[in-house]
Amino acid sequence: MLKTVGRRKWDSRNGESDANGITVWSALYDLTNKTVTWVSNEEFDNTDAVFTFDFSYLDK
Repeated sequence: MLKTVGRRKWDSRNGESDANGITVWSALYDLTNKTVTWVSNEEFDNTDAVFTFDFSYLDK
């Protein structure tokens, strides 16, 4: 899903300017399980660039 919405090109689409609109990092929030998956620089296939943080311990 993140690959689909990520933006790495400096172009215009439908007449809109995206001069400052690139994806630097992405995060997926799981509010039920209280986790966050964070990906740097759209490196979705690089396991060294994907981090998962678990915040469920805060409930204890």
